[in-house]
Amino acid sequence: MNDEFTNKNTSPVASSNKAITILCGAALCFSLLTAVIASRHWPLIGDASLMHYVVFLMHHGLLPYKDIADINLPGTYAFEAAAMALFGEGAIAWRIYDFTLLGAALGACFLLAGRNRWFAALLAGCTFALVHLQDGLEEGGQRDLLIAVLLLWSYVALFAALRDKRPLRMLLLFGVSLGASFLVKPILLPLSGLLLLLVGAVRYRRGQKLVPGIAVALAGMAIPGICALLWLQSHGALSAFWTSALPLIRLHASLGDRSLGFLLAHCLSPITALCLLWVVLQFIGRPALTAERAALLVGVFGTLLAYVLQGKGFTYQRYPQLAILLVLIGLDLDDALFSKGIHRFLAIATCLLGCLFLAPRFAWLTTTFSGVTRFQNALTEQLDAVASRDQLSGQVQCLDTFGGCIGTLYQMRLPQSTGFLYDCYLFTDPSAERERYRAAFWTAYKTAQPRVLVVTNQFCFWDPRGFKKLGEWPAFAADLDQNYREQSEWHSDVPNHFWHRPEMPFQFRIYVRKELP
Repeated sequence: MNDEFTNKNTSPVASSNKAITILCGAALCFSLLTAVIASRHWPLIGDASLMHYVVFLMHHGLLPYKDIADINLPGTYAFEAAAMALFGEGAIAWRIYDFTLLGAALGACFLLAGRNRWFAALLAGCTFALVHLQDGLEEGGQRDLLIAVLLLWSYVALFAALRDKRPLRMLLLFGVSLGASFLVKPILLPLSGLLLLLVGAVRYRRGQKLVPGIAVALAGMAIPGICALLWLQSHGALSAFWTSALPLIRLHASLGDRSLGFLLAHCLSPITALCLLWVVLQFIGRPALTAERAALLVGVFGTLLAYVLQGKGFTYQRYPQLAILLVLIGLDLDDALFSKGIHRFLAIATCLLGCLFLAPRFAWLTTTFSGVTRFQNALTEQLDAVASRDQLSGQVQCLDTFGGCIGTLYQMRLPQSTGFLYDCYLFTDPSAERERYRAAFWTAYKTAQPRVLVVTNQFCFWDPRGFKKLGEWPAFAADLDQNYREQSEWHSDVPNHFWHRPEMPFQFRIYVRKELP
């Protein structure tokens, strides 16, 4: 594709730039290859194991929102189920899916950069992939990674429309891609509005009709949502989505928020130094504000807003912002290499920092992680000691959120006794939604009367109460004491090394009903 960034291959410094870009490009490719090889055998843990488990329960006849209390939107499970059907249900399959998303991001970067801007695309795509891989084992196939890829491809369609290449068709694809991301998380809604305003402004300046382009983009955004509503309605889960899932989403959104200072301090890590040098380049070079550059700048602001509004500050929530920002940085560096004086010197220094220091460091970090899942291994062993898996099917209830209990049940292919996967909302501060969640859980729990309870000390993001969380619900604690006996408790003295910061595995206790041997 042609683009609005001027190609300067005829510059006198082209030969030296060729040497620099080949050196940096080789370093990026080698670093990414190293990280991919190091991560190819990572286990299925973290949020992905929870999403897999919901799809597993769906295959056993349960439906999200109706039978499974959940906060994730339908698009999450549509993509999850599609990936599992296409690649498989195990850990290796999920690594392939993760690599596929990264490959899709890299491909989008090449289309955004244009025909002769390979270094800009390689810098953006490889750095983004390396940041994701160095974030560790638990971020494989994350929802925000999927959102980032959908966002990049929506920009591919948007740029094609801005270049007047089948604009209405491209604006439809632009809308569909963004609309699909809304069904995973609606965090890009503000950005979509800003981009529609930009499209309208560009079409107005060019003397083109406003209504057809905006209407087509809006129709594209609506298509995935309409499909999701029809699916929910056809399965009788639409009412449950409105009455159960949405209040639970609001409760979840109110928990574990970080301060604005924390969010801003971490929104660009681990490429803060690269971004600071890029900001200096903006003041020195003052690049022209084209329509495509304006779209990227709007994207940086809109994705930063999405990160802040989520409020949790998780590493994976930076992905949409980093994806767009790295495309902009790559394009600016590619231009700055053809400038003169301090501008070119700073561009070279920025390229060397990103490609010869940051990229190899990210790759090295991925080689230091360990895929040993101590919690899951211990829980599997102890559950197998309680009874056979046929006897445990539908007879185990986890009181956990993301400590590893649900992931273990998925590895063992054991359906849980109820559709309540998260205990976090049982033990929060008093609220009407907490009471509704407790009442629904209590009914399902007493009906199922599970043979085994697994209680972990993981509790609601950064809450330190651990096993003391049971004391927040005296009625349940009394029922546990009356009807169950503690069979075992497990803790590890060896930390997990799932990312750059070693962390102790969560602990668990296994309770067995008293009338059972």
